[in-house]
Amino acid sequence: MVRKLGLKQAMTAAVALVGACVAAMPANAATSVWKFTGTCLDCTTPGAKSPATGTLTLQDYTAGEALTTANYVSFTYSSLLYPTLDFGAATGFSGSLVNGASDVTLFSLDGLNLNAFATASNGSFSLVRTFLGDIGENGTWQEVVPSGAVPEAATWGMMLVGFGAMGATLRRRRSVTLQNA
Repeated sequence: MVRKLGLKQAMTAAVALVGACVAAMPANAATSVWKFTGTCLDCTTPGAKSPATGTLTLQDYTAGEALTTANYVSFTYSSLLYPTLDFGAATGFSGSLVNGASDVTLFSLDGLNLNAFATASNGSFSLVRTFLGDIGENGTWQEVVPSGAVPEAATWGMMLVGFGAMGATLRRRRSVTLQNA
């Protein structure tokens, strides 16, 4: 048995569903991911070159602005000498990022190890971990633009409620028109 809802009851249910969907939405800070690529000059035998890469995650940052430790979320670096080096929490962070070569300096303290990573606008870069490190050239930063995002469940819910409300309104108009005829 199907029970018909009045327009007032249907709208109340729709508002309640929209409220539940909005309350379920996560609050997320604006994050951006930057990829670093460069050529390491001293990671292999003398004269040979190898790739060096890094991934920098930032929050509430706009390209070209000054970097602060409040923007820093994480940084990982990889080269032949350091297959995966996670910087952990930053103790110092400065410079600014734009797509291409950028001036960036990052320091962190990991136990007894001091990690430092710096890039320059001419493309040179250096990584130091206590007393060892990498030196390189052709270092560039590129902001990773997220691909087409999939809508969250709350978005789908609000869309369905909207379609339902439009259908209820059209049905009500049609029944009122038929009664008047």
